[in-house]
Amino acid sequence: MKDNLTDNFINKIEEIIDIDVNKLIHDSANNKYIKNIICTFSESKKHVHKNNKDISIDNLSITFHGKNIITDSELKLNFGQRYGLVGSNGCGKSVLMNTLGFNLLKIQDSIDIHLLTQEFPKTDLTALEAVKRSDDSKQRIENELEELTHALSEDPNNDDILKRIDELSLLLENEKNEANAAIILNGLGFDKEMQSKKTKEFSGGWRMRISLACALYKEPTLLLLDEPTNHLDMEAVIWLEN
Repeated sequence: MKDNLTDNFINKIEEIIDIDVNKLIHDSANNKYIKNIICTFSESKKHVHKNNKDISIDNLSITFHGKNIITDSELKLNFGQRYGLVGSNGCGKSVLMNTLGFNLLKIQDSIDIHLLTQEFPKTDLTALEAVKRSDDSKQRIENELEELTHALSEDPNNDDILKRIDELSLLLENEKNEANAAIILNGLGFDKEMQSKKTKEFSGGWRMRISLACALYKEPTLLLLDEPTNHLDMEAVIWLEN
């Protein structure tokens, strides 16, 4: 009864205001968890370029519920590389993932982070709609273009504004479309009929696949997957690897 009331409440909110339901569920579920993470690290004295997409943390220490997870260590993640965390249950792999995912290390703004931990909620959105809505970059680009166009009307010879408008216009032309979302869902095992089903009609395992599809569709700089293959068959695992 409680679950049904929660689902109905969330669906009602989504009808009234346009919110990121997935983020709402994700943040509320992890709020208490991250409060028990304590991390310390050295602030870099080196100048980091605003577009730098590599991560370098020195003298990193992390404790969870008073247990030392990492002590005085160096963390380096290079853009474009894939990394795997290997260790026994309870050693702190998920703690490190959450430390990165909730940006407790104050990683530079040039790196957008997405942590996948939970299945997509039960909503009236179809699987395809859920994936398409997961990336709000198009709306952000259009909003910035509108602001820049207004600024340009007051300062028509501003080269910086003109250059930024050109950059954003190009991004808008290359913006992901419905076909991209469908391709990702298909790779994860959703045929055309399944893509048209509402997320509330899927089991938890399939809704986890929808969350994974959303993460892949958004193409964040740093994508963190905590045991992503648990709900995938071998065909989907091979597709994901490639």
